[in-house]
Amino acid sequence: MPQHNSVNEKKVKEYIRNSNTTTVQTKHILMTEKIHINEFKDKRLSFASEINATAYVNNKIIITPTLLKPNPGARLDPLLNEIQYYSLVSGYKPLFIANALKQKWVTTVITRYTRNEWVRNLGFVRSTAVYLPTKLLKIPDMFRKDITSIKKIDARIIYYKKNGRFKDTVIIDKNKTISDGYAAYQAAVILGHPWVLVQYLI
Repeated sequence: MPQHNSVNEKKVKEYIRNSNTTTVQTKHILMTEKIHINEFKDKRLSFASEINATAYVNNKIIITPTLLKPNPGARLDPLLNEIQYYSLVSGYKPLFIANALKQKWVTTVITRYTRNEWVRNLGFVRSTAVYLPTKLLKIPDMFRKDITSIKKIDARIIYYKKNGRFKDTVIIDKNKTISDGYAAYQAAVILGHPWVLVQYLI
């Protein structure tokens, strides 16, 4: 499951930006996903997050909202009041930092999806990028009918000539059909590249 990935991080930020946020008590957030449980066991990552927590305090940086799913198991407090608990879907690091700073509340976005469902719906890609022959990639009708902006293609060609690499990867599904990054694909074809850097949708 991808964690540190610019494509995925962009999708997460856009999703949160277009969603309503609320606040939830930090102690009512549970880690039920295997990926987060494994991260919690990773002392190296925990130590790095503690350093980040100090940086957040010193620079007064706003912590990115977490993404939570209501946990179906109702629980009672000592006074027998029902408490709504939540399962962490995304945002392990912000939650860890909030705990390190002893924050009682955390800003969050509530979703009805599990992590796997949310990742698929959002169109996450695998972290590893690989090269594939451009001739193997399939172009969907929606791209064939759409005239990609010449400026977008030119920008990618100029970036390649200046940096010796493409800025964007081409996103494809398991059938090698292009899902995103069509301008990068076209730029590679125009430049005569037999290979293009791709990432697979999860």
